[in-house]
Amino acid sequence: MKKSVSILLIMAMASVFPLFAQDLSSSLPTPNAAVGYLMAIGFLTPVPEQVMTEINTVENVAALEKLSSKTKNFFTDGKLNTVFKMLIQGAECKECRFGYERTYRADDPVAPFRRLRELARTARVYGLMQLKDGKPDKAFETFKAIFCMGKHVEFDGTLIAGMIGIALKNISLSGFKELVNLSKDKKIVEDACQFLKSQPSATLSAAKYLESEKKYIATALNMIKEDSKKESDEDLRNSYENVVFILPLNMQKNVVSSETNTASPVKSCSANQRVLMGAVEMLCMDYNPMPATLTLSIIPEFLVSSKYLKNFPECPEKGKYEITKTNESAYEWHCTIHPEPGVTSEPASDTSVYPSKSQIEEFKKFINSTEFDKMTAEALGMFDEAKKFDPYAADYTAKIDAFQKKIETSTNTIIKNAIPNFKKMFESQVKQDESIKKLISR
Repeated sequence: MKKSVSILLIMAMASVFPLFAQDLSSSLPTPNAAVGYLMAIGFLTPVPEQVMTEINTVENVAALEKLSSKTKNFFTDGKLNTVFKMLIQGAECKECRFGYERTYRADDPVAPFRRLRELARTARVYGLMQLKDGKPDKAFETFKAIFCMGKHVEFDGTLIAGMIGIALKNISLSGFKELVNLSKDKKIVEDACQFLKSQPSATLSAAKYLESEKKYIATALNMIKEDSKKESDEDLRNSYENVVFILPLNMQKNVVSSETNTASPVKSCSANQRVLMGAVEMLCMDYNPMPATLTLSIIPEFLVSSKYLKNFPECPEKGKYEITKTNESAYEWHCTIHPEPGVTSEPASDTSVYPSKSQIEEFKKFINSTEFDKMTAEALGMFDEAKKFDPYAADYTAKIDAFQKKIETSTNTIIKNAIPNFKKMFESQVKQDESIKKLISR
């Protein structure tokens, strides 16, 4: 009887988590890799600051010798076996979705990028330890899982997800490099090279990124238009601060000179802080470990000069944005005047003051004009134009430079403010292709 109950419980769990029940029934939902990754993160013990700092610097077997006893002890935690088992099982799935349905709205759930990066770097060290211990087959399995997780994240949503997916794959490649160079198991080395050789060029995914980002922008603009047609102006008023940038410049000047209430600057500042967090997150992905010369005082200017930001945002009430490093080796932005995004400490105020009724009416008129439709079509057309770029073509550099200049000098405020830096995307993809090509040619 007890055995029968156990079997029933196992069957019940399998029906809830199809990740582990791929062969039970063809009627089950498609296994979702995100389940495995999220479970891996759930089992991953919070990493102490010192340990995470050391983990971030380990890219080869030789670096393992420099690990402190505290970090070495961290990797003796029995839970890590479960963590990496979940990672590997997730990586074996064909489909990955971190939300029920991708609607390309701003409130769509997104992957926990920071935690996935932490998982990938921790797994890389684990794989290097496996390689050092004479288990190249296990190391290959671990590095492959990290790479596949990167591929899954790459196609889950918008351009930012794509760029982070590339960064996760790069984390795995340093492990593959050690495997190919150090392992004496020719069969494993051959399998590893064959796996990497079978991967399509990273540049082939560009169209997917661009189409997703195009849908995101199109959906956001369409939502604004829908809000402008509602009987109540509440939704349009609430979103005004975040979408006012699409107004023609002459209308934006009117907004800046208008009398504002105390709540509006807080919302605007929160939006700025979110932009800054997204930029520093990408910086952390590209630089691991962070160069010692890239200090907290230099990061703000570096984000602009390296094109992570078009311009450094300014607090609407002249507050100063300061960056700090947390105990978990993560970076956070703070305004010297306003609260962090999501902190409900705004003073009570009359929201009818800003934007004014006349500004709302002017905004609604513009949103439903042929001028807005023309600007929207022109902006979305930029994505279609970018899809045609071939970063391996002889004239690519000239074309992409002309394209970026077109964005920077455009009088279309949607193009100028909402179109991301495609050049960096292509450069990251080409760099990854070259890394793989160099690795498998050894």
